Amino acid sequence: MASEDDGCAHDRSGEKPCRFLVRVSLHSQNRANLVLSLWNYNSENDDTHGDFWNAENFSWFSNQRARKPSASYAQTDATLDKGARVLESVVRPYPAKVAGIPLQFNYEINTGTFALTWVDPLPEPPRPRKSWQTGTVDEPPLRGNPPITSRQSEFFVPADWVNNAEDMEVTLLGAAAGAKWWYKREVQTLYVETVEGVDKPRGSAYRISVKFKGRPQRWELRAWYDDFVRSPYFMGLLVLFFALLMAFATTRNAITGSLRYIAEKTK
Repeated sequence: MASEDDGCAHDRSGEKPCRFLVRVSLHSQNRANLVLSLWNYNSENDDTHGDFWNAENFSWFSNQRARKPSASYAQTDATLDKGARVLESVVRPYPAKVAGIPLQFNYEINTGTFALTWVDPLPEPPRPRKSWQTGTVDEPPLRGNPPITSRQSEFFVPADWVNNAEDMEVTLLGAAAGAKWWYKREVQTLYVETVEGVDKPRGSAYRISVKFKGRPQRWELRAWYDDFVRSPYFMGLLVLFFALLMAFATTRNAITGSLRYIAEKTK
């Protein structure tokens, strides 16, 4: 994986803006169950000018840092990632193949843990729908799908994170309880094979949760109000609020005094 010095300068908080923006963008799409591809590749990216477009600096590759041509393209080659940037945000576990219909996927970049929930398609024809009624990523259509022909799901897990299966803590819940799992580092893949022929309630969900042992916390977590209160904008808003409050009170007193004066003169 790329080194810490990837040409992505720190801001005043100590965070690297390009890493932060990339990970937030990918995280939001993961949480929305969207399928995504990262196309931000600019070989001309450099540490001085970024992507040379729109003041952006998000490219995950730069020729300035690239390795010389090598005969080895093995996934475990230590030099393969040279030239890459922001990999700390870009390289993340994800379900590559799911033996069923995925319902929810969550990846927590701070600790490197991830979880997936999926279900079997229902063996029924699709229900009649009106033209505007379609499935969504939040409510995928469970009927009218082809039957499951494989019980094996595959998850990409970066080889830099684990040496072997003992480095992972895998929890299988719901209909996935009792499933077999194994990890092949040479192809960076975690395999999960659920058990066939097990009686389970209709619509039962499979769930897997994976934690990585010894993986350090990447960022210090703070409550949202800590960032807000420490922000210089907070003091500005506070001053503005009290200024408006005083202006309102002064104007109200002036109007009240004027009305009383007019009332006394017209008696």
